[in-house]
Amino acid sequence: MFFIVIIIKAFIKGYLLLSTIMDGRSKLQQWLNQTLRVEITDGRLLIGVFSCTDKDANIILSQCDEFLPAGYPQEPRKLGLAMIPGQHIKKLEVMSHQDGEIL
Repeated sequence: MFFIVIIIKAFIKGYLLLSTIMDGRSKLQQWLNQTLRVEITDGRLLIGVFSCTDKDANIILSQCDEFLPAGYPQEPRKLGLAMIPGQHIKKLEVMSHQDGEIL
């Protein structure tokens, strides 16, 4: 995830070569409509469908469920559409649709 954040921020500042920009864009396009597992800095886990991102590496997940860290009630909460600030993303993983495993 940090690689994608760096690519997005460097692209905005004009630091990257066109080939690197295209690689980053193609990777983001591959992730569109894929299920992402996002761990944020406060320990929560969000799982949803990747819908979009912006220049600040914020991401939008649709059909999003929130899971709290250990020690809290373990029932997931349905968020629906969720915006996750890029600065709070600790880890991002793409999950396969077939069996829910991480790719």
